[in-house]
Amino acid sequence: MKIRLILAAIALCLFVAPKLIFAGDYIISPPPKSLDQFYPPESKTPRWTKQMHKISGAFGGVFVDMKENDWKNAEDGAKRFLESYTEASKWVPEWKDLFDLKAAQNFSESVASHDPKQIKKASGPVAKTCAKCHSKNYLPVWAKYHMPSVKKIKITDPIVEEEMNYKDFMYRLSANFKEMTVNFSQEQYMKVFQAANHFQKRIKELRSVCSKCHVSEWSRSAVSVKQFFVNDDILEVVQDLKKDLATGEPSPEKFWESIETISIQSCKKCHLVHQPLTLIQQAWAESEN
Repeated sequence: MKIRLILAAIALCLFVAPKLIFAGDYIISPPPKSLDQFYPPESKTPRWTKQMHKISGAFGGVFVDMKENDWKNAEDGAKRFLESYTEASKWVPEWKDLFDLKAAQNFSESVASHDPKQIKKASGPVAKTCAKCHSKNYLPVWAKYHMPSVKKIKITDPIVEEEMNYKDFMYRLSANFKEMTVNFSQEQYMKVFQAANHFQKRIKELRSVCSKCHVSEWSRSAVSVKQFFVNDDILEVVQDLKKDLATGEPSPEKFWESIETISIQSCKKCHLVHQPLTLIQQAWAESEN
């Protein structure tokens, strides 16, 4: 009974929670519109991210060179940092107050002293501005510009042989999961078998969704993302569950163990990775309507 209660709670969090989310529940605001020009599709490349890498690379490079007593490169890096930092401060008017140009100038000039203590002290206020901006804007930027929207994903349901959006498909998959657990509790094993069969076919088709985002040159010859949340091990668990049901006298222990494995190793882990940013996108979309 304890396991069933735990699984019911997990199912509620994983499958029902998205329906209970409203835009007003979030305090994470989308990035300013002025940032759009520095990311695709308005920009051919993610210019803002590249600029942040320039700033970070130059700033961190100073400490690498300082440790090696390479003061010439340390001073060159300090100048590049100041230039990149100053340039970025002009790109997004809404964020101009998050940049401390005086602190950046002090840090750049401190490197000429060749005094590690002075340089580290001067770096503190600069690092503080970076941390403050990141804590406020890092997640929204990832949600808007780096996380593909599931609205663009279409998937063919193997049961009804219809193309549908990803959200509707996942609701059908979760419905099969619930049908298995509810009907097993009621000892309606034929219904459980049918639900398990539909779940198996749909989770196989779910693999195709992974390739929408994750197929690349390196992944074709390396470990594929498909080997994680919808891997062969998970499919074997479903198949074993069906075999046990086919006996007509399935083992409750084996059934609930299989359900727990699917719930934790596949559903939950996938949702932990993908769902947070997706829910933020959903909340923003709702607030615009």
